[in-house]
Amino acid sequence: MSELPLEKELASLPDDIRWLFQRADGFLDLRLPSRAREELDRVPERFCDSQLFRTLALRTACDLKDWRSAVVLAETLRLEHPQEPGYWIQLAYAIRRADGIDRARQVLTAAQEKFPEVATIAFNLACYDCQTGRNAEARVHLQRAITLEPACHAAALEDEDLMPLWPELE
Repeated sequence: MSELPLEKELASLPDDIRWLFQRADGFLDLRLPSRAREELDRVPERFCDSQLFRTLALRTACDLKDWRSAVVLAETLRLEHPQEPGYWIQLAYAIRRADGIDRARQVLTAAQEKFPEVATIAFNLACYDCQTGRNAEARVHLQRAITLEPACHAAALEDEDLMPLWPELE
């Protein structure tokens, strides 16, 4: 997600509300999602429809493995900010865990059409294809990801979803 709009939103908030968001973000960085949830629960209702609140709530839901809530939040953010590829990726991630790979793959396929230059989308499609036995398609997506972002090669060698392709990547 583009950070600038969220930074502008954060800067425009009253100090006490900004502090709650910053604390929630800090707890997420420390891998303390329950503490982040506590901070977000303290945010007054009038600030809960903001992109910043929903983004932090989405991160929290994912960290807490509350996949149903994550799907709802990611879908809302994707619909409100369709130009942000990160929300499409997070939606697919949550759907994979809540409903399975096939539906997540549909989201990422649509995202790839909209954002052909985003390596993470191609990488995740490679993972999904590999996990569903579509190794030929996985190779194509992975090669595209590596072309877009060479660091994806090293990441592929560590991602267990791509284990069937490891011998040919080394």
